[in-house]
Amino acid sequence: EFGMDALEMATTGTKRLSDADAALVTPEQLGVWLKLSKRSLWRMRAEGLLPAPVRLRKSVRWRVVDIANWIEQGCPAVGRSGNRFGGDQHG
Repeated sequence: EFGMDALEMATTGTKRLSDADAALVTPEQLGVWLKLSKRSLWRMRAEGLLPAPVRLRKSVRWRVVDIANWIEQGCPAVGRSGNRFGGDQHG
């Protein structure tokens, strides 16, 4: 298991997100969570369809809380910056 407690906390709607706020998942873990291949994750990221990852030197991770919020909001396009949901969409 790869931190299922943090994923469960982030996706159950409980207010215990303080523990999950700093939780990070690898591309492999995110792929399992979303039932997507690693290649699909990178394609979605490049197309602005997935929140931006966090870079730790050469490693890439996603914040559990960012992904949980994105799912809760219906997986909206985030734009290429990935900083905000729909942040790159200028009317």
